Amino acid sequence: MACCSALLLVLASRLTSAAADVALPSATMPAGVRYAADQLRQVSDVPVTTQLSGGQLPAGVAAAGDEAFALVPTAAGFSVAANGTAGLMYGLLDLRDRLEAGDRPKELVVSKPALRLRGDSLDFPFYLGVDLYNGRWRWHQDTESKADSWWFDKGHWAWRLKRCAELRINALLLCHPHPFPALLDL
Repeated sequence: MACCSALLLVLASRLTSAAADVALPSATMPAGVRYAADQLRQVSDVPVTTQLSGGQLPAGVAAAGDEAFALVPTAAGFSVAANGTAGLMYGLLDLRDRLEAGDRPKELVVSKPALRLRGDSLDFPFYLGVDLYNGRWRWHQDTESKADSWWFDKGHWAWRLKRCAELRINALLLCHPHPFPALLDL
């Protein structure tokens, strides 16, 4: 029993010790940047400063677009520099992933997406009486009338958008052969 208590104390101290000081450029940063900073705080106690456009960005970041970022090791911890808020979010998430994997950058890392548009595709979850494409939307017939469907669940959408940020997805495509008759009241 004493062994289990000691193990729990060690685990609890490791969980509570990770709280990086992440200095954001502004208190009114978009939700994605705040989310990434919170994720970084949960896995590391390393101080992180951030820089958003303007000033002296590391070489290659300013010209690489809004989603590019640089991870710069400093004496105290790290600096994450980006040309736009999307890049800042991606930089914080990338640093979190690296620190979590035990891969602390020892020199300047500059990164940008290889593809400008990176997306996911979802079926618009409404049957709408459409039997095209071998009844592909028929299985939505039961869910379209339920108020507790995943489509209407804010928690599901919060999870999906966070997952998109984690995977660096910047577009969602909603598919349905003919959604417009159900969306327009003529």
